[in-house]
Amino acid sequence: MKFIQITFIIALMGCHNPQSQNESPAAHPLTGEWRNLSLKVEIDKKNGEPTSIFEVNANTWEEQLQIRPIRTYFRDDSTFNSEHFNLQDSLVLNPSGFWTATEDEITMITTKPFSDTTSCTYTIEDNVVIFCCWVDWDEDGEKDDWYLGTQKKY
Repeated sequence: MKFIQITFIIALMGCHNPQSQNESPAAHPLTGEWRNLSLKVEIDKKNGEPTSIFEVNANTWEEQLQIRPIRTYFRDDSTFNSEHFNLQDSLVLNPSGFWTATEDEITMITTKPFSDTTSCTYTIEDNVVIFCCWVDWDEDGEKDDWYLGTQKKY
């Protein structure tokens, strides 16, 4: 569940620049389908050195997490969902909600199947996004775990 909460960090409502009535608004760079490549979580880092580090890369993702890379969809209507498939390709979780973003920060408000709000800074380069934020990975009630995740756009 901790990993699932992290994926929700990645979304909320898209920003739109004012456009003339004859022009369609440009899509936000986060709009589209993204799949996880890697993640690193430094547990209890907010007050100094982390007590432990959890790390997964593209080569170890399925073995360590027992799920396929998560597919997160950010839509122009400011909605998102994150599909979690097990190794038998059955959908086991599909949290959804709303996202907003500036040019370097995204806020995700997850409304189903649980409620959570998380904000991350992000950078995009060559269709790969890097998200950084404080999360409650260890479920101790404190967002004191530092998350660094990468996803590729499809």
